Amino acid sequence: MTKKTANSRNVSFRLPPEEFERLELEAQKAGVSPGLFVKELVAKRLDCAGGDPLAELLPAIRAVGDSLLEHRRQFATTIPLLLFDAGNVADHERDAVERWVSEHLASPDPR
Repeated sequence: MTKKTANSRNVSFRLPPEEFERLELEAQKAGVSPGLFVKELVAKRLDCAGGDPLAELLPAIRAVGDSLLEHRRQFATTIPLLLFDAGNVADHERDAVERWVSEHLASPDPR
């Protein structure tokens, strides 16, 4: 028995059957027992207590933002090429298409 577990205290509670089934499913997905899964949830929640609850999500939010910016850049490059290549844009309209793309898709990075 380690010092950490020697001084630990027991916590128990009941869950409705539906919630327990969800707990078992999520624990199974994580490859741990339901008890360990709950213990980790409590530890994470306590770590966030008094702090920013969204702090853990910031890296994922930034990744989504980066992905969206990359898609915008790709669209800004692809749309004029497709229109020009398909012959749907007359030579005298090319400037208008490029201006529209520049104004609507190729906006600067807001960060």
